[in-house]
Amino acid sequence: MKLGTFTENNGAFTGSIGTLGVRAKIQIVPVDEKPNDLAPDYRIKSGVGEVGAGWKRARRQGEGQ
Repeated sequence: MKLGTFTENNGAFTGSIGTLGVRAKIQIVPVDEKPNDLAPDYRIKSGVGEVGAGWKRARRQGEGQ
């Protein structure tokens, strides 16, 4: 099931998501200067506000290539 369509531009992603209850244009923007290692790698924005955050997945020892 496809929930959204995004295009990449200079490390940021712009697009839209659509579900039964939500239709929104969003941007996924990389965080350039993280205050610490636990801070998010990406900020998710819609309109004038932030609606979420995202982290890069770190490969665990023993996981696939």
